[in-house]
Amino acid sequence: MKEFFITISSDLNGERLDRAVIQALKLSHPELPELSRGLIRKAIQAGSLYLNKKRCKISSKTVKTGDRIKIYLILDATTPKSWMTGKNSFPKERLLYEDEFLLVVNKPAPLPTQPTLDGLRANLFDELKKLLKAKDPEKKNPYLALIHRLDSETSGVILFSKSEKANKNLTHQFAHREVKKEYLAIVVGEIPESGQIEIALQRSDSKPMRMLPVKEGGKKSLTLFSRLETWTSQGIPYSLVKLQPQTGRTHQLRVHLDHLGYPIVGDPLYGKSHPLHQRIAPAPRLLLHAARISFSHPISANKLSFETSLPEDFIHFKSTNQT
Repeated sequence: MKEFFITISSDLNGERLDRAVIQALKLSHPELPELSRGLIRKAIQAGSLYLNKKRCKISSKTVKTGDRIKIYLILDATTPKSWMTGKNSFPKERLLYEDEFLLVVNKPAPLPTQPTLDGLRANLFDELKKLLKAKDPEKKNPYLALIHRLDSETSGVILFSKSEKANKNLTHQFAHREVKKEYLAIVVGEIPESGQIEIALQRSDSKPMRMLPVKEGGKKSLTLFSRLETWTSQGIPYSLVKLQPQTGRTHQLRVHLDHLGYPIVGDPLYGKSHPLHQRIAPAPRLLLHAARISFSHPISANKLSFETSLPEDFIHFKSTNQT
């Protein structure tokens, strides 16, 4: 995560905040890769921008000459530019494991897992296909299948299959809950030492992007949690928590923690009703990380487990928000 300072010039007077930030950064930091408007909007919505020393979450706000802006951005694979600048140039540190049947990758945020409506935006699936083609140019369309997904704002370990046989076996393991996953999150509040959250979830009719906890209907969901650490900054308590989802519903962890009263820091969809919402320290993205996955190899049946370390933006948030 990097911190940038901008002063609005006269030629940007009256421009929208998100557009002004992009244009100003192009001029003041020409070394940066191309920044998408979506990236800037997400940073603004996450509370990572300060306008004249006050947090601003309105991308459409009009700026004036002389306005001073501070914005925090993560520039690791956030742009539409491809990772693949040459043969086999996929970042080696992101590739946790590969054999003829599997690929296990540490996905950065906010890189989407699969193609989006924005055809210019890089995504993990396409980058891995390019990697496989670069390794074996004779295969024009190497097999690659997505077994599960991570939200674009979620970082961490994710699994792909490289053959139909492996894909069938891994899909069966996920369907029968034989795959074990662990996540890490930074939440607002001092969450209890351990517990479980069990509620039914269903998609909101009025806001289809959101999932809602319901008493009747919906799909059952269960998450186990344990607190790893807690600290206070500016009078606001935060906790680092380990999460073990027992089901795999959309936005399950985000909704569960918000429902319990401990929303994830940097969540643009959930937690806005929390009494401390306006005072939460800014984060460049949703602070949710897929830390570990365990499963059986689809061919040999050997037990496999892959783990990733705490992301840099988690460490930065903790170090800069301690009192």
